[in-house]
Amino acid sequence: MCESTFALATPKAITESVTKHNYIVSHLPPDSASLIRDVLMKPDANDPYSQIKKELINRSGESSQQEIRKLLSGEELGIRKPSELLRSMKRRAESLNVANNLMLELFLQRLPSSVQTILAAVSELTLDKAAEIADRIIEVSPSPIETFAVSNKNEKSLETKLFLEIEKLNRRIYRLSFSRGRSPYRRNKNSRERSISNKSDFSICWYHRRFGNKCRIMCSTVHMAGKRNQQRITATYSLPKESRRLFIRDRITNISFLVDTGSDVSLIRANVYQKRNSSQQTLLVANSSNINVYGQKTLSLNFNLRRDFIWTFLTADVSTPILGADFLHYFELVPDLRNKCLSDTKTKLQSVGHLKYANLH
Repeated sequence: MCESTFALATPKAITESVTKHNYIVSHLPPDSASLIRDVLMKPDANDPYSQIKKELINRSGESSQQEIRKLLSGEELGIRKPSELLRSMKRRAESLNVANNLMLELFLQRLPSSVQTILAAVSELTLDKAAEIADRIIEVSPSPIETFAVSNKNEKSLETKLFLEIEKLNRRIYRLSFSRGRSPYRRNKNSRERSISNKSDFSICWYHRRFGNKCRIMCSTVHMAGKRNQQRITATYSLPKESRRLFIRDRITNISFLVDTGSDVSLIRANVYQKRNSSQQTLLVANSSNINVYGQKTLSLNFNLRRDFIWTFLTADVSTPILGADFLHYFELVPDLRNKCLSDTKTKLQSVGHLKYANLH
């Protein structure tokens, strides 16, 4: 850009090395100036511009080893188009003299497996042709293509299994502690009463199961993993006039997300294509019901907090998208029910939401 500025200068182009040097120095940002402080203190007497240009490139640019390392392992497709990825790889390989066949192999490795399968059937495949076809495949793809590494997928799968096992253990411990806490009088009840107690509704709080209508605590059902029942009140009180379930709207898709700190994972609704073509897994909920999970989908959300939120959701049989505890913890977001907003502890901003009832069955 500087060379173009010198060439387009009026009334005539700038050719003097000292003038170019002074122009560069006057426009240097502080961090770049600190890198070449010694050069600024003692400029070359004959050609100061060439000296400062050379040192800026050497000290602020990446070495050839770093370029090779990033070319081999640092470039990922992410949310970019394949053609954008190829242009970035070509820029890194400009000074490395990488053969076209090697560059093509490196480029194909960064693409999703479904795209690689289609490109493998194309004869006389070149770099530009591969990028063009890959762009078209992703554009017409009816479902999102996975853009994360296999290792990350395995780690998340293992993490989900661990959460499910922990939930099972918690329920067993709760049932054991509940049965041991019953009085001898309760144990001597007839078999009909014992069968009723064994089928206790664990979605009701402990106080209501223990004291029934004598309980004076207003409570509602709470779940841990992606689903909430309608509020149930076993005491004589009526339902609250105002819901305490916070919804935040995404400015990009105009979708309202339920902010659920009781859900360990974040969920979005699976479409018909995913239900038909994806392998089905089961997510166990705290109320002993199951949710079918069909895969994952990465979204970029905007809640008007001056930063984007890129997150991989589970696609499942839910009617309302959920921002779970994993999303809130990672981005350091805090729901504020009293003020009906979602607070960002990083930017100190708030995204205004709304409260309403939600039936997620």
